[in-house]
Amino acid sequence: MLFPLLFACAPVDPGELLGVPIREAWIYDCKLDTVAVIGGKVSGSGRLVAVPRDEVGFYGALMTLDGGTVGLDVEAVAGLGRDVMLELPDDTRGEEILGTYRGRSPALTVIAGADTHHLKNAHDVEFDMAQLGLGVGVGFSFEWLTVTPDEAIVRYETADDVEAWLAEELL
Repeated sequence: MLFPLLFACAPVDPGELLGVPIREAWIYDCKLDTVAVIGGKVSGSGRLVAVPRDEVGFYGALMTLDGGTVGLDVEAVAGLGRDVMLELPDDTRGEEILGTYRGRSPALTVIAGADTHHLKNAHDVEFDMAQLGLGVGVGFSFEWLTVTPDEAIVRYETADDVEAWLAEELL
């Protein structure tokens, strides 16, 4: 049943990011949780911040990260979260940082431990995250993760505007 999902690619509306050349992007306070026995679910959230190459300002939106895992994997791990810098090729456009990432996900957690995600999308954007996980888990598996906006992507004019938005509590 999980096999068809390995090749799933959910269409994602890039909104304001469409066609915008991006210099750098990261997911602020990215948290990923995994529940799996041979295969299972990976889910999480974070706030995407993207810096345009040719413009002043920033783009941002709340993100849902949703996917799965299959392989040598037995996990029940809650991630504590951290900022994840996306590694971008030189000519990356805004729509290319959204969508489905695929790769490997080794983990070793006994009460607390390392929960890692080494993923890349079809545009060679890399999502490389190592977070502190709480729970029990051991595994080396294939993982896919789709990054989609929960809300409209908003353009912020200054760094102060972005910092104020990042400082807001998520309800």
